[in-house]
Amino acid sequence: LAQQAEGAVFGQRIISIGCHPMVAQYTIPKALSILKKKAHDFRIELRHDLSRVIQMEIQKGRIDLGIVINPIQVPDLIIKSLGSDVVSVWSHKLDFPHDTIICNPNLNQTQYILKRWKNKPQKIISTDSLELICQMVAEGIGYGIIPGRAVQLSKPTLKRCASLPSFDDEIALVYRPEFGKIPAEKLLIESLKKIF
Repeated sequence: LAQQAEGAVFGQRIISIGCHPMVAQYTIPKALSILKKKAHDFRIELRHDLSRVIQMEIQKGRIDLGIVINPIQVPDLIIKSLGSDVVSVWSHKLDFPHDTIICNPNLNQTQYILKRWKNKPQKIISTDSLELICQMVAEGIGYGIIPGRAVQLSKPTLKRCASLPSFDDEIALVYRPEFGKIPAEKLLIESLKKIF
């Protein structure tokens, strides 16, 4: 009886999860694999954007749950730390001088690193695709400012430039206080926590 009840926890309930596309790649498949074993009827809708946009959408009630990088502490949201990441400068070879930086200049982490990087190259190739940054760095086009988890996921053999500035990221689960009260929501939260 318990298994039958657990097998029908979602019913018609669709839960929306928001996160950056790269974050989704290293979290969502594993979390849904765990969830599938506990609730085969799971119904999920995925939304992708920058973390700050996802957090805003959660606050407005448009997204149920988010995996947010560096969430802003606000009193009307539950924020539970899941893990960490480090955004660093990467190259295809150590001690190989480049005249170009490949990055997303709209990210706070990138701005932090650029401000503290002395004698940095002045030429910048701008893109919001972390996968593309990894591939261009692997081709020797320039330095890339990339989170470590994105590098691991993309699988190119890149070298971290440890002497250059870096930024520590917090990965957190973010939701409104009313979320997580019913079995389907609890199972989803548990599944996301397990992968970290």
